[in-house]
Amino acid sequence: MEKTAFIKKFKTFHNLYIYDVNTNEILQVDELTYSLLKGTEENSKISQDLIIKHNDEEIKKTKRDIRTAEKEKGYFSKSRPKVYMFGKDNIGEFVIDYLQSNIQALCLNVTERCNLRCEYCAFGGTYTFNRKHSSKEMSLNTAMKSLDFYFAHNRNIEEAAVSFYGGEPLLNFPLIKSCVEYIKEKRVNKKTHFNLTTNGTKLNQTIVNFLAENDFSLMISLDGPRIIHDRYRKTLKGFGSFDTIIQNIELVRKMNPYYLGNISFNVVLAPPYDLKLLEDFFSMNEFVKDHNISCSFVDPLDTSFFDQFNMKDINSKYQEDKEKLYNTFYLDLIYNDGKSVVEKNRLGTALFLDSFVTIHKRMMGKLPKIVGSLGQCIPGARKLFVGVDGTFYMCEKVGEIFPIGDVNKGFYFDVIISFLKKWSDFFKERCYNCWAIRLCKKCFNDIRKGDKIDRKRFKPICEFEKKKLLNAMKDYCAIREINNNAFDFLDDMIIS
Repeated sequence: MEKTAFIKKFKTFHNLYIYDVNTNEILQVDELTYSLLKGTEENSKISQDLIIKHNDEEIKKTKRDIRTAEKEKGYFSKSRPKVYMFGKDNIGEFVIDYLQSNIQALCLNVTERCNLRCEYCAFGGTYTFNRKHSSKEMSLNTAMKSLDFYFAHNRNIEEAAVSFYGGEPLLNFPLIKSCVEYIKEKRVNKKTHFNLTTNGTKLNQTIVNFLAENDFSLMISLDGPRIIHDRYRKTLKGFGSFDTIIQNIELVRKMNPYYLGNISFNVVLAPPYDLKLLEDFFSMNEFVKDHNISCSFVDPLDTSFFDQFNMKDINSKYQEDKEKLYNTFYLDLIYNDGKSVVEKNRLGTALFLDSFVTIHKRMMGKLPKIVGSLGQCIPGARKLFVGVDGTFYMCEKVGEIFPIGDVNKGFYFDVIISFLKKWSDFFKERCYNCWAIRLCKKCFNDIRKGDKIDRKRFKPICEFEKKKLLNAMKDYCAIREINNNAFDFLDDMIIS
């Protein structure tokens, strides 16, 4: 089969575009160029309509222009990269060398205890492969070994980041305090950022003072107004936790400018969904309206949580509400400045902005001859997650099903390298001819079943990711056709 140009064609209401994979550029083109060029998902025959509409000379000239653009600017090339993780032969050497000095962040699971019993919780007993709540806690000795290991292996990273996880991490607040003191005593010669995710129920004045004094980034789990939040986020006795959290947030509000600069909220979206109510709450409630939120959905895989719902009807209603919310967000991007868009659309920003960031902040330049499959980090590099007993894991999202080391032996390099080789082999044929190879992000957590890559889960996720990226690219161009500066506010955004 003859290779076609490595491109993706798409239309807005007003214009025709070609996304050129090899240069990562989005090109507005005329009708004839659009028709003559064939991408990876099209046949190579010229339509009769095109022949009738344009004479031979017009067609020949456009073909010459296409060849000139390919020769002089690299557009419309048929070149495809080889897809290997860090190159075919040197994965082991590269990974070992990289992990010696490039661990970006450390996440300590300071306790498996939790004072809530959220019905959708990953550790609540409804997930096949996850641990359950327990009374286990990290010891100070394990924490100090973890910190020593981290700072010995992040020498190439300009700033350090240490986060505390649970369970509910504030149930082991003395250990968190000791960790911060230990880092200060070590006189680490770099700025250390501290992060904490909490359900908010254990905040008190002493803890808040400590967090503010040490400039903690504090993420508070809050699923929306009382009627939504209290459905699932309940105490051990089955009572809602909303009022307690709001009362404790009031303590933090008194700590300006800390409150405005360091607080964000994590929202878990669970069925049945009410996006309008959530948008109103996070954009107008005085406690939360000036803060960023992040959204995640209850993981639908390997759990019995969703058995109680008629998800077909719920998802249909959700799609309707999502479209309404998106339309508002879309129009605000066109007619308002970026800062006000974020302030007016807290939920919309959390749900939709990331796709536009991917398009706007894409790395320009020629596609290398060998590329890795995007999305999968080197286990332990971007974030090293340490369990209560000192075992190393990929991250808190994957959880404790895939050990990659421990505080006494260090990294299990054979395990990490074996995983990355399997990952590379899995994607080298699947991504070779894909137009989205420079844009999509595939995390192991999205396509795993237990500790294995699941082939059946990959295909729908792949199709969904391509559809999402294509829609984002279309809307990105359509918005800029009306307001070319609509996305300027993203220029200074740092992608983590």
